[in-house]
Amino acid sequence: MKLVPKLTLFFIPLALMVVGTVLYFSRAQVHKVMIGEVEKRSLTLAQDTARSLGGNIESRNESAILPPLQQLKEQTGGTYAMALDQTGKVLAHTNVVEKDKTYTDVVTLHGLRSEGPQSHEMTVDKKPILDISMPILRGGEEREDFLLAAGKESSAERVGTLRLGLPIHETLRLRDKIFIQQAKLLTVAILIVAMGLVLFLLRSVLWPARRLLRGISRVSNGRYGEEIPVLSSDEIGSLTESFNQMSRVLANTTISKNYLDDILRHMLDPLFVLRPDGTFGTINSATTRLLGYSESELIGQPADVIFSEKEHPFSNPGLQKTPLTGEIHGREVPLKTKNGKTITSLFSSSVLRNKEDQIEGIICSVRDITELKVAEEELRKSETLNRSLIEHIPQRIFLKDRNSGYISCNTSYARDLGIKPEEIAGKDDFAFHPRELAEGYRADDHAVMESGNLKDIEEHYQAAGKEMWIHTIKVPFHDKENNVIGVLGIFQDITERKKLEAMLHQSEKLSAVGQLAAGVAHEINNPLGIILGFAQSIKSQASSDPSLSTALEFIEKEALRCKDLVQNLLVFSRSSRQDQQEEVDIKNAVEESLSLILAQSRVKDVELIKDLKEDLPPLVANKNQIQQIIINLCNNAMDAMPEKGTLTVRTDRLQKNGSDWIVVEVSDTGAGIPEEIQSRIFEPFFTTKEVGKGTGLGLSLVFEIVQRHKGTIDVKSEVGKGTTFTIYLPVQPRETPTAV
Repeated sequence: MKLVPKLTLFFIPLALMVVGTVLYFSRAQVHKVMIGEVEKRSLTLAQDTARSLGGNIESRNESAILPPLQQLKEQTGGTYAMALDQTGKVLAHTNVVEKDKTYTDVVTLHGLRSEGPQSHEMTVDKKPILDISMPILRGGEEREDFLLAAGKESSAERVGTLRLGLPIHETLRLRDKIFIQQAKLLTVAILIVAMGLVLFLLRSVLWPARRLLRGISRVSNGRYGEEIPVLSSDEIGSLTESFNQMSRVLANTTISKNYLDDILRHMLDPLFVLRPDGTFGTINSATTRLLGYSESELIGQPADVIFSEKEHPFSNPGLQKTPLTGEIHGREVPLKTKNGKTITSLFSSSVLRNKEDQIEGIICSVRDITELKVAEEELRKSETLNRSLIEHIPQRIFLKDRNSGYISCNTSYARDLGIKPEEIAGKDDFAFHPRELAEGYRADDHAVMESGNLKDIEEHYQAAGKEMWIHTIKVPFHDKENNVIGVLGIFQDITERKKLEAMLHQSEKLSAVGQLAAGVAHEINNPLGIILGFAQSIKSQASSDPSLSTALEFIEKEALRCKDLVQNLLVFSRSSRQDQQEEVDIKNAVEESLSLILAQSRVKDVELIKDLKEDLPPLVANKNQIQQIIINLCNNAMDAMPEKGTLTVRTDRLQKNGSDWIVVEVSDTGAGIPEEIQSRIFEPFFTTKEVGKGTGLGLSLVFEIVQRHKGTIDVKSEVGKGTTFTIYLPVQPRETPTAV
């Protein structure tokens, strides 16, 4: 066992023994002091009571004896107080059941014989009590010195004994508490002292001895001249000084053997020496770690065990061994490990010659670059893959510097500009675009780099009769220190997508027109019937008839009604540009939309209620798209009421977050939408209608149009009670879109 655990095992038990002994005597002393304090506080009162009882004891008058005893008990907080005659018989007791009882126990007898006060610790009813006995003298004679005269002869005649029982359980509890605190503090203090002694011994004896042992070990390994600092003048210091003197003598008289072995041992990279015959001579530990062989397994073995036959560094093309006369610098050479694994090394060698220029061997150094080669290959593959992906994606990609000058681009971008990708470096947008457009691009680049935020824009161009939409995303480009050094851009031609969107909108409108056709035909039949009726009436009547003018008025009115109805239908079904915006009177737009569905509502027996506010601010929007929202929502509402119901369309104005909003509300009393599918109703192609009765694009189109107008749409529905769609459209000034 070493010295440190030995010292610890010695001092800890010793410290605990000292703690136990000190605590034992300390507890007894604390007990004596605290009980003495209780006794001292009560003796004076007991003495005064004993003086007052002298005459009454002789008369054995209990009624005169008991009150002083009761008073003494209350003043001292005692358990009992009693007066005994000389035989131990109770003359008076605070517990009346004890009267006339005779005590013969040892404590009582000792108190009856004592000439002075006595105290004894005892247990009464399982509680600790301090019993105090006080002699009662005849006639209450004064004895100021009886406390000091205990046990001596007295000239006064004793007529009885006063006994007082004091509870001491609280005192004992306080004693134990003080004892525990003392035990903790004392234990910690003594343990600290013990550990200090251990550390002192370690510092003064063990640590110098260890330094001396390390020095001896280094000298035994050939490191002569090693010296150890002398830190003390004691025996250890003298021993250290003797060691230093011995080391200096060895350094001056002994030469370390084989400096080459010492150098090899401390090399971090694998290094070994081959003998002239091509076998291993000396190797370092880094070589054994790399190749997995032990030193004994390699020394004396030919170098072929680690070199591949085809790539042996010391073979000619005919694979015949050549004399070790060449030097190699930084050649990649594969090496074989003991477990058969091949590693790639960076191999260098240098010839060792003696004074006669004869070859004594060749020293070889190796560096494992297997992981480096793997990482280089992975990086090359990754770069090739990334470049291939960038070159083959249809999106146009470019990278610009801080001055908006091009750094690089992919093939698609260069093809659009009519150049090769490598020709774009150093040029800017002024070389490929009109000045106004190039300045706009440069302003965008600088805004992105300064703000550090992504910019996502759609640009619309129309030139030479050709319309084009471009979607561009620009993000700041950072270096390794996260500094913005340029801007990265990606854009693509979305003209075809825009055309498809327009076709989709047109398809939806045509679908709505198809649904309205039957109702419109029904609605046209009524005014046509009136026209035919009055025409027949005119035919049968004379031209001078006064009612003829009235009939002609009705004919004109109903004919105009048919004209307006057909005109609104044609306007809605006509194709229009999706981005065209104008100031729209929302009330008129809703009125025109409702005129198209009025006939269908009558056919389906649906009551149409209009609550359209007057003097609403104009809305900058696409009128056809707003009407399409109203018609799609109303058609859905009427489909939800196959057996009649009420359709309510309401418009209003709302102030929210300091802005004006137009509110359009479409409510029905139909079947309602189940809660579990309400979150999906705006998804494209989602429908609850039977096959052939719905495309699932109506509400999706409504949602897209509302978003395009920077608005929101809410839905509230309860099964069996109907559905309410509420659209909020912001009132904003009309802007002229410009290419960004």
